[in-house]
Amino acid sequence: MSRADVIVDVGKSGIRASYDNDVQTVTGDSPTGISPASAGDQGTVLAAAVLALLRHMGVGAVTNFVIGSTAELSENERRKLSTELQEVFPTATVGIMDDGTLAHALHLDMAGVLVSVGTGVIAISRDNDGGLRRRDGWGPLLGDRGGAVSVGLAALRTSLTDVDDDTDSALRRAVESILGKLDVHKARDTTARTDWPVAVAELAPLVCELAAQGDTRSNQILDEAAEDLLRTIRRSAELAEVTDVVVVGRFGLAEQMVGRLTSLLEAAGLTRRPPNPTRRIPAIDVFEGHYRQWVHLYPPTTDRTPRP
Repeated sequence: MSRADVIVDVGKSGIRASYDNDVQTVTGDSPTGISPASAGDQGTVLAAAVLALLRHMGVGAVTNFVIGSTAELSENERRKLSTELQEVFPTATVGIMDDGTLAHALHLDMAGVLVSVGTGVIAISRDNDGGLRRRDGWGPLLGDRGGAVSVGLAALRTSLTDVDDDTDSALRRAVESILGKLDVHKARDTTARTDWPVAVAELAPLVCELAAQGDTRSNQILDEAAEDLLRTIRRSAELAEVTDVVVVGRFGLAEQMVGRLTSLLEAAGLTRRPPNPTRRIPAIDVFEGHYRQWVHLYPPTTDRTPRP
């Protein structure tokens, strides 16, 4: 059977997949992501979302799955995910890893630091001997320093201070355009949502827009986010003894962040490199190469028949 790989990137705000069988590459995405704040069995939930996306993409036979998830799945959840996938694709090997390591394999695949800056933040460094090290990725309550959720939280806190001071501001108006009128009930309702990191991260593009228009407080929020990212990247580079850096992620590539980060990285003696444009790597290279130490492998069993 020829190679037919499915690469799945699971984020907080959506799922992206690519299917590569050496003849063609088909890509697809879904707005169904995973919130670290959600309770319950994430493995089953994720399996249903991935299978629905693959059906939409028209994926046929699969030999290998490589799944990078923003949620830290337990062993039980990983087994449920692999079992559900292998019920439909019984001959497939399933490899599960974190989304940062997958991003490093897809966008860099050499010595250097890959930092993914979306709703959250995770940095993966690879040294010249192939060793991998992770930094941040602690989630929206304990880490994700400099990501969209931290910027959104800063905007929300600043706007709530304006409410306390009975002050009108461009930032407060922007936040209320997304969340509605700010009061104690709105604050509690927003943070009580299981998908609150995604909801709060939606404020980050508004902060970027206001910063571009010269809003002082929005620029301060973005400056602090860029400094947080620099600290994460610089320490990752120091520990790996490398200087090349690749930044990916929707928020990390936002215009207002690109200029800030590029200047800070250059001043720190680090070189920003463009990501690999093809975003393709054979699954076997992930399973058996430099990234194997961080991949949980679930080979196919022989007693399954395809589930319709």
